[in-house]
Amino acid sequence: MINFPTYTFQYVKSLFPIISWLPRYNLTWFTADLIAGLTIGAIVIPQGMAYALIAKLTPEYGLYSSFVGVGLYCLFATSKDVSIGPTSVMALLIGQTIERVRPLTKPEIKEYEIAATLTLFAGLLSGMIGIFRLGVLVELIPGPVIAGFATGSSINIAITQIPQLMGISIKDKEGPAYLIEKETLTELNETNVDAAIGFLCLFYLYLIKFGSNFLSKRYPRHEQIFFFISILRNISIIIFATFASWLIVRGKDTPSIHILGDVPSGFKNIGPPITDINLVKQIAGRIPVIVLILIMEHIAIAKNFGKINHYKSNLSLID
Repeated sequence: MINFPTYTFQYVKSLFPIISWLPRYNLTWFTADLIAGLTIGAIVIPQGMAYALIAKLTPEYGLYSSFVGVGLYCLFATSKDVSIGPTSVMALLIGQTIERVRPLTKPEIKEYEIAATLTLFAGLLSGMIGIFRLGVLVELIPGPVIAGFATGSSINIAITQIPQLMGISIKDKEGPAYLIEKETLTELNETNVDAAIGFLCLFYLYLIKFGSNFLSKRYPRHEQIFFFISILRNISIIIFATFASWLIVRGKDTPSIHILGDVPSGFKNIGPPITDINLVKQIAGRIPVIVLILIMEHIAIAKNFGKINHYKSNLSLID
């Protein structure tokens, strides 16, 4: 009992690593963090809105989730390179959950309320696992399982997004990937101008990515410049595509291409999630799966960055 205060302090300190490094924070770190923040921000803004659409939500929820998680993560982080926010896999899982649970809930319950309740309980479960230091169990998950999961999820997401890229409307948007691909190939004659814009954007993104990598190796003295050019390709294509779509749809009552539409400003839809008992019952079986995938995804990324940059991340799941 004599050392109880010391043990308590050490435990709290392990929960909040910011206590250790904040007193040593300096201008050099701030400069690097400012550059990194602006760079990541340019990526997560369009990325967050895209993930929100995959999750069957309106775009503003992607923006909310892009900064709320990061704002809290700095208190618990031991991986300096990870940016906590929406991911393609989690967006797909939440979208599938909304599609299956929505018909079983009360009519007044909205899609974003289902997503908020699901993420609330998934976060609570993750927090409990972290507090009791059960994150080390993740070490038992084989690496090939994580790699296979990530690869399969990427392929699945790519296939399910092809109809939107081509401007094709299909009936079964939530079916297996192979059925979506089959229906997409059947409806290829319905391809419209959306495909031209989509493929031009893809071409631009990959041209800048591979071109920057090639030039940075050929001209290593300018590697930093090519790195920033590669990073900014996301925000630049958003600006270009937005301007192009404005030129196409202006003056038309019915747009000839699919556009995002109005994105509400401010924080009008931020608030406490509902706790409808029936809704909680419907999503309860999916929460452990969501948490497991969340753990696999983020810890795999954190461990990979740790190997690259020579540091060890805490696997408590609060970090």
